[in-house]
Amino acid sequence: MKRVLVSVIGITMCVLLLSSCKEKSETNCSDSVENDAQSTYILQTDESTEKEVNEKLKKEAEERSRREIEEKESIISKNKIKILSLEQDQRSVEQERSKINTDINRCQANLSNAQRQLQNAQNQKVKVYREGVGWIYTSDQQAIASAQGLVRQYENQQYSLEAEQQQLYLKIQKIRTQISELRNENQQLEKEIVSLKNKYNF
Repeated sequence: MKRVLVSVIGITMCVLLLSSCKEKSETNCSDSVENDAQSTYILQTDESTEKEVNEKLKKEAEERSRREIEEKESIISKNKIKILSLEQDQRSVEQERSKINTDINRCQANLSNAQRQLQNAQNQKVKVYREGVGWIYTSDQQAIASAQGLVRQYENQQYSLEAEQQQLYLKIQKIRTQISELRNENQQLEKEIVSLKNKYNF
């Protein structure tokens, strides 16, 4: 009777031990599955977040590029208006310079005439009476003085016109330089705009 009771108790304990081991194994397995699922969720969440961040950064970069393009296009438009204004100034100055050239040519002709008159007056002899000497032939001092006055007048006029002509020339050169700089700036801006559009497929 005692042996039978011991055997029953032993079997019962073995069953309990096996049951306990099975429960522990199932718990560990469940924990492992849960941990794997959580890791997969975190990984998927991280990938989704990274994609959203990249999309946001891309949109921000595109918006900055659009604003930059608009700013460059605005500068180009303003430069074109400046160029038109400068070209109009250049035409006005060139017309003024052309008029000065005409005045210089006229002045040079007048100066040549005055120089011939001076030479003629110096070569021409007039008959005058001098007390104690009588009648003599001599240069007409009045005619010479008059011719000399004309020569000085036209020489001064020519000098003044040529100085003004030089100032107008320098002004035209300055305007041309400004126009060239603005055109070069526009060309550079247009290249930058094309590069940005190609980069973001605008």
